[in-house]
Amino acid sequence: MQLIKLLESIRGMVIPSGTVIALTIVENDTEAYSKDTVLKFKKSSGLDISYYLEARVGLTYARNRSVEEAKDCDFYCFMDDDQVVKDDFLVNLLECQAEFAADGVAPRCSPLFDKIVSPAVQKFHTRHVHPYGHIVNSTGTGGLLISKNYLAMIQGPFDIRFNFSGCEDIFLTSQISGLGGKIRYNPNAVIYEVIPDSRTTVSYIYKRSFGDSNAEYFLRSLGRESHFKLRSLIYLFIKLGYGLLTVIPLLLFGGQNSLNGIIKIAHALGGISFFFGKKNQFYKSN
Repeated sequence: MQLIKLLESIRGMVIPSGTVIALTIVENDTEAYSKDTVLKFKKSSGLDISYYLEARVGLTYARNRSVEEAKDCDFYCFMDDDQVVKDDFLVNLLECQAEFAADGVAPRCSPLFDKIVSPAVQKFHTRHVHPYGHIVNSTGTGGLLISKNYLAMIQGPFDIRFNFSGCEDIFLTSQISGLGGKIRYNPNAVIYEVIPDSRTTVSYIYKRSFGDSNAEYFLRSLGRESHFKLRSLIYLFIKLGYGLLTVIPLLLFGGQNSLNGIIKIAHALGGISFFFGKKNQFYKSN
């Protein structure tokens, strides 16, 4: 079970002096399938672990439940069950937070593959790396350290409108930045996202690119001016054409870089579909 791999990596973390950690695990399902496994690990590990079942299916329900149950803390650190951390992960997060008096610290999230993959697949799953201390205005929550005070300012705090689409973390952190919160980036705090073979296929990458773009344009549309739609559609149709021009010759005559063109096509179609009324629900079935 991947969750146990995450818990094992947390047990192996160096805990700085004066720091107390407590784990809040929220299973998002109709039944408590992982409860016995978690409680067994708790007993053998000696970690302070609380388990909760959130039967309302969806990303935001699970994340909001975790915030609700983790009451007595100064900072939250969100992790997903397909991640593992390095042993110095928490040390690096807290050192960066203390140095800048930061309201949050975003880690470097690196992919961990089961097998050797092509450079295009590697690039797709690799996130941009910023310099140490760089301020990020929005970021994912995988491994993110964030102040309880700022989460308390936001209703939810994760917005239910992003329940199945994703981007709920990007929207939340952009809200925190809008309230004056400063989220710093530390490339030395490394958390790995485990990428199984099923997430390296062209089909998965197309669906993920389509869904991410659809959710991104929904997020970008919030509070935007009326002509945002027209400008975005023009850009997306141009991108679609560029993607087709990239892919078609490679499919006809052979080549190794067709995935880049497929990603462009998926991104364009995902955005276009949003403007024509299709709301992405990528995480409803994944």
